[in-house]
Amino acid sequence: MAYEVTVKYRLASHIAATGASRDAGTATATAHTLEDLVKEYIFCCDHANEQNRNDRRAKGDTKNSQHHAQEYLDIFLQSGAAIALVHLYLSDFSSSRFYAERAIRCFLSTDPATLPPNVMLVTAPVLLEFCRLLSLTAGNKDRLYKSCRHTLASVLCLPLSGLVASNSPTKVIEQVLPFANEIVELVLDGLGSDSMMVSRTDLEELSNFFEILRQQIKL
Repeated sequence: MAYEVTVKYRLASHIAATGASRDAGTATATAHTLEDLVKEYIFCCDHANEQNRNDRRAKGDTKNSQHHAQEYLDIFLQSGAAIALVHLYLSDFSSSRFYAERAIRCFLSTDPATLPPNVMLVTAPVLLEFCRLLSLTAGNKDRLYKSCRHTLASVLCLPLSGLVASNSPTKVIEQVLPFANEIVELVLDGLGSDSMMVSRTDLEELSNFFEILRQQIKL
């Protein structure tokens, strides 16, 4: 297990180093590998969960398996990989921005082949970090930021969501409320406009944020 964690930390650190390169030539030359690196990391998370489930079945233990994927995604955050990807996304070079966005969108995928369901359950801390960083840098009008916020709301509503399961209700509310406030303001602005139009996507996001807040308040 310690060996596996070391390997995952090296891979996460490699993603961070690739994304954080300050040399324009190096960044452009290596950025195209980021999507594949992130997909490989997610695959490793899924493989760890599957391996653990098999081990527990072999021992006759039918209880819920530990979330190894969550542990590996914690390593992803600790390595600075999320920060590095956002740093590259803010690059002046369009190619670097393109590859960074594709890498980040691996965590937003609805394709089970890219983001297996058991890994998706524990992606909330990563999504929260992307939302926080993009909001502070690219701004809340940014297309990628909006996609991250929408996906965060969806993931948080999933049963056994990692962020919800591992934090106190107060902590979850503190982390989620700023993003919920944004979508409330967006919907109110739409209703207050001449057209009084609000997109179905925005209403869905509003509903998801309200649902998670309602659940946490009841605990």
